[in-house]
Order: sequence, then C-alpha cells, then structure tokens
Amino acid sequence: YLLPISDANYYFNPAPTNQYPGPTSGSTPWNRCRGSDAVGTTIDLTDGSEGDTYDPNGYFYAVEVPVDLSSVTIQGYDLSHCYDDNNDGSPSTNGEDSGGSFQTRYRVRGPDTNPYLPTDNPLISTLTLTSRTDTSGSCANSGSGYRNRWMTIQTISPAPAGIYFVQVDTLDDLANTASGYNTQRDGSNQFSLRARTGSSFSPCSTDQYDTAIPAASRPPAKTDCVGVYAIEWMGVYANLGGTYPSFFLADIGPEHSNKTMLVRLWDPGEGAQAIELLDPNGHSVDFEWSVVNGSGSDVAPTGGWSGTVDQAGSGACTSAPPGCVELDVLGNDPLNTGRGWNPQPGPFRGSRSKFSDRLLELRVDLPENIATAYGGKTWWRVRYTLGSTSVNITDRTTWSVTVSGDPVRLVG
Repeated sequence: YLLPISDANYYFNPAPTNQYPGPTSGSTPWNRCRGSDAVGTTIDLTDGSEGDTYDPNGYFYAVEVPVDLSSVTIQGYDLSHCYDDNNDGSPSTNGEDSGGSFQTRYRVRGPDTNPYLPTDNPLISTLTLTSRTDTSGSCANSGSGYRNRWMTIQTISPAPAGIYFVQVDTLDDLANTASGYNTQRDGSNQFSLRARTGSSFSPCSTDQYDTAIPAASRPPAKTDCVGVYAIEWMGVYANLGGTYPSFFLADIGPEHSNKTMLVRLWDPGEGAQAIELLDPNGHSVDFEWSVVNGSGSDVAPTGGWSGTVDQAGSGACTSAPPGCVELDVLGNDPLNTGRGWNPQPGPFRGSRSKFSDRLLELRVDLPENIATAYGGKTWWRVRYTLGSTSVNITDRTTWSVTVSGDPVRLVG
C-alpha cells in the first residue's frame, strides 16, 4: 500500500444523476489529483501540501529476532502487485494492467542502538520491483516472477538478536506524473511479509495465547520464533468472509495500563455494515469515535462528526452482534441504489461506506491494570459485521494504533 499524500476517489460510471457522489460523464473514472485534465476535488489532509498520513519514507515493518540465529530469511508474497485481468501470468497492453507502471522498493535495515528511529538503521539490501513489465514476464507465476508466489527479499546470515526493519516505499513514475497519475500518490499495491529461520517455513507465534498455533510453536516452548509486525501505520487488505470476521490489530502490554488507546482507521469498512473493537479476552468494548475533518470543508457523514459506542449492560459484551453495540460504517441508502449513500468529503465519491476517504479515530480507556484484566493476553482485534455468511468483501484500508502518543505493534 501507498501512504496518501492527498485524497481523490474513484467513482462508478455512470452514476445516478440524483445521487450525490458521482458525475454522469467524463473521459476517465479516476479523479486525477494533478495535471491539466484533473477532475474532481483534491482534499489535502493538512494545510494543502502533504497529508498527515503521508510519509516519504514509506511503511516500516519490524522483523524481531529474539535470540542469535544462524540465519533469517525475509520473504514477501505478490511483492509488486500486477494487474492481470486474464490471469494468464503475463501482463499486456490491451487493457490489462490499466493501473499503470510503478516501482515498489523493499529496503532491509539491520538493528542499531535506537530501535525507535528505523530511518537511521544500517542498510543491508535493496530490492526494487516494477508492477508492470510487458516484455520480461516479471509478473509471471513461475520462474523468476513474483506474482502469486513467495519471493525472498533477503537472507541474513548470521542474524544476531535485534529488531530488523523492512522499509517499503514506491518510486514516482515520471511519465505519468504530468497527466496527474503521480504513482507515489495514486498507485496501489498489496503484499504479505513473513520471516523464517532454517531452510523451510514453519508457522509459529510470539504470542503464547495464540491458540491457532500449536503449543510447541509458541512461547514458552518456542524460543526462536521470529516476529513480524508493522510500525506506526499498516496497510490492510481485509479479505473478509463469514458473518463476523475479525483481524488482529495491536499488541497492548501492561506498560500501557490506565492510558488511552487511539486507533486511527483510514477509509475503513467498505462493504461491511459495522465494526467493533475486541479486547484481548475477545469482548466488544466501549469507545469514543470521531471523524477528522481533513479539508476543513468536509460534509458531515450520517451520524455526525463524533459519538460513543456503549455496550449493553454493566460490562463488556461477550457475544457477537446484535447483542453488542457496533459502529455503523454503511449508513443509509435513500434511493435504494444498492450503492449506499452518505454525505461524502467532496464530490465524485462512489463508495458504499460513509467513511470512504475519511480518517476515523476510535479512543478506548485501557484498564488500570492490564495484566489483571486480561490475564496476560495482549492482542486487540477489529471485528466486522458483514450481515451474511455469503458476503465476502475485500476492504483496503490503513490502520494506526498509539497509546498516549507511543506507537505499538500492529499485525493484520
């Protein structure tokens, strides 16, 4: 994923003439941010230059090596997303790969004495991949291609204990910049990361309460499990199925007792009906919510700019909705178009979600004693309500979690 420098959205074409998001004509369905043929409204998230979610350094992912190891291999899946409509493993120029070409760069940085400033960590290696290559077959499913397969980013040997970082960013495609498609701002990507020690990958967990992993593959039995997690911001491709699917969000330890957790969700929940926050015991919890008015002239979504989600009864809800109180992310659809409708930040919004292109902030008061409240468990989750087991959505969003300003570990 790319961190947005500004905000412009994609719309469906044609759009209903009496429905607020959506123009009814135009040569392209993309609201270009820049260029002579730019259309729509660009909403800068701060003062007109760069959005407050934009970081020119890209995303950072930590690879935490708990003990000295002979080697650690860092791998990625689908490292530079290829648009291949025919699923033939070979991009073309006949309409496939219409997202254009841009490069994704993976830089591996070694540990140093300041793990909270990864930009100054020593550079170990750089891998740069192009999302669209019409002749070399870089998107192929086999051979040297990186599409739909795991590919090694770097093997570190030996691998002393410490926190290594994978820095992910994208490089501008200058050929497209003039027409408004500056890919550092407009491109999109999706990938997965994992790390292993030894010659083969075997799932393990650094969380001793992760019951999805056998006990022998998590603490205290497993002492050499390499942890992978995001730093500050994490791009999420929530491929959801079932009625109430949930995803791990953040690791909140006892050092954060009696503080306030801030969860920031950019463009969350599209295709879903509602979202909740689950504590480490799996209970739905109370929270305050607010929507950031990024441009200063945004239109308030259904429900307004802020509110609270309070669980029924005297304590945290322990069941699945509708017994628990959730935050609605869909809103109403007065025209019954099937697309949903909410006042959007600006024109040409085509999403069903009322938080489309919005920054949603959730605040949770943490217990006075986290260790006592959760019995040693530390992982929080986000739970979606889809409404039906037959529903399956693919929500692309960005998550950030801080506690009193301090970043925490993110896994999704």
